[in-house]
Amino acid sequence: MTADRERSPVAALLGWLLIAVGGLIATTAGACSVFALAVALSGGGTFIDSLGTALPIILPVGGIPLAIGVGLIVLGRRMCARPKITTPD
Repeated sequence: MTADRERSPVAALLGWLLIAVGGLIATTAGACSVFALAVALSGGGTFIDSLGTALPIILPVGGIPLAIGVGLIVLGRRMCARPKITTPD
């Protein structure tokens, strides 16, 4: 006898919404960070000097939303996954 446990449709919908919102947040934060880094590095000066002044600004502004977006994606995937079935031995 097999026990097929399904995830609640509400939990699956919430999981997919978290994945979508997390993807949008991570994509926009990542793209904005890459653009800001490219602008900072394209200016005059050496690479190390430009990188040293740009990273302390870019990491908090772009890195924190990027981490939040990735966290929402991971949480959404865990909500959408089927629960594991444990059988007593």
